[in-house]
Amino acid sequence: MTDNAALKKTSDERGEGPEAVEIKAPVRKYIQENFFLGAAPNRLDDTTPLMTGGIIDSIGMIGLVAFIEERFKIEFLPSDINMQGFDTLDRIEALIRRKLEASS
Repeated sequence: MTDNAALKKTSDERGEGPEAVEIKAPVRKYIQENFFLGAAPNRLDDTTPLMTGGIIDSIGMIGLVAFIEERFKIEFLPSDINMQGFDTLDRIEALIRRKLEASS
C-alpha cells in the first residue's frame, strides 16, 4: 500500500475526508530537495512566492506537478496548471485539497 493510500485509508476509517491528508510537509520537502539545494530549510514558509519569486521556473513546475499527481493520486488538467495556483505552499495546498475533494 502506498503512503498516500495508507493516509487515505486511515483518515477514511476515522470518518475524516481529504482535509485530514498532510499536504504541505511532503510538498515542502520536495521543493527543498529539488529547488533549494543547500539553502536553509526555514527559508521556505507557507507564503514564500515560488514562481513569482524565481525559485521554480516553468520546467521545475512540470516536475512539481508530476510529483503532486503521483504523491496524491490526482490529475491536473492543463487549465489547472498556472502560476497563481502554484505560487505558494498555501495555494498549492488549496489546489490539492480541491482536487482531493472532487475525487472523493
